[in-house]
Amino acid sequence: MEHHLDEPLLKKQLRAVITRKKRLLQQLMLQIETTRGELMQIKQEYDRRIGTLYQQLEDLDEQMFDLKKLHDLLLKKIPLAEARRLLTERERAQAEREDERAEEAQKQHQQIIDHAKKLKPAERDELRKLWRRLAFRFHPDLVHDEEEKRYREGMMKRINEAYARADLTALKQIDTDEMTTEENLADATMQDLEKSLMDTESGIRRTRQKLKAFKKLEWYEWKKHIEEARRQNRDFFATLEKSTMKSVKEKQKAILELELSITKFK
Repeated sequence: MEHHLDEPLLKKQLRAVITRKKRLLQQLMLQIETTRGELMQIKQEYDRRIGTLYQQLEDLDEQMFDLKKLHDLLLKKIPLAEARRLLTERERAQAEREDERAEEAQKQHQQIIDHAKKLKPAERDELRKLWRRLAFRFHPDLVHDEEEKRYREGMMKRINEAYARADLTALKQIDTDEMTTEENLADATMQDLEKSLMDTESGIRRTRQKLKAFKKLEWYEWKKHIEEARRQNRDFFATLEKSTMKSVKEKQKAILELELSITKFK
């Protein structure tokens, strides 16, 4: 009987603890998203300055492969014109397949861009905030139950797809349709509150583990080096850019030598 009389107070205290821990969890998840964004920016800078050079190296490797293939055909006494024709047909078929894939990807990408352009600045800000709130509500790592986890994984897929499409209407619909009792703590039973507390604490542990995992990533190491270089007014990517460019020039030289050897078969 005494426990029954104290239950409203216990529920009030438990709700306060859950609210405090949920705020901590939101802060941790925001920290993850911030860190992920920083690492993505580093990768984009890498792709822009170094990745393009590596792509050039790959193109040179492909060019060298074709030249070696041509050279092998010539060594088999196949006439130069016929050897070139065989290689050209192979390259044309491969280029057509790649063009088809690129055209379809570009079409889908353009549809997303066209839709996003229609959003006003305030709507884009609302889109981002709503995505963060829904991502927190339905994050699979916040629960133990396998069935609930699978449900949330499906919800996160819907949420992320709608966000990628910049579909504010779809996110609002998800927000309206999927209100959960977990958010309405005032009407929850003690059992519901205890489960919510356990899930929230589990989410905090998992999120902290993810933060630790982020710090073990190679891009996170690059982040620390880049920040250190900035403090010293240095360009972190400059040295790598220089060495990669050297490799490009070496490949270009090797290709010229191979092309010269092929001309001897004329």
